[in-house]
Amino acid sequence: MKDDPLHKDDLEEFVLEGINTDEELRWFERPNFGAIWRAEFQSSLTKGFLFLAGFSGILYALSLVFSIFATVFALLFITALGAVILRLSWIYYLGRRLSYVITSKRLLYLLEVGRPIEYKSYFLSEINIVERQDLPDGSAAILLPEQDDGLYGLDEAGTVEQLLCKVKSG
Repeated sequence: MKDDPLHKDDLEEFVLEGINTDEELRWFERPNFGAIWRAEFQSSLTKGFLFLAGFSGILYALSLVFSIFATVFALLFITALGAVILRLSWIYYLGRRLSYVITSKRLLYLLEVGRPIEYKSYFLSEINIVERQDLPDGSAAILLPEQDDGLYGLDEAGTVEQLLCKVKSG
């Protein structure tokens, strides 16, 4: 576990607390922070916030030069900048507190918030397509095109791929 505030045993206890009693734990891992950062930073939501902040900054600068609507554009710029700061804070939090879990029934994304919080959940029966993508940092990503989602920064991507494909074949 990379830079993990929880040790493997503590993380397992945390994960077991977050799954249903009728499910069997098959695999869990904390993703690599850098991979989560890259994936979330490249998302359309983050790009949109950055564009909005840049565009509103330009409008604010122009309004100062021409002294028109300076207050309105200042408020727009502050709002856009706040959205960017909140988004970057969320990405940091997600990268530090996210755990991927595969049980006998579901793929879960659990967040560590004092107790496990189910962030996302997919039934294994709904996952039909699994694509592996090796990343330059030595980790890998498992992409789920039908769910428009993925598991990023995995050291054990082969295990995850086998577990997700095993459900379909057996």
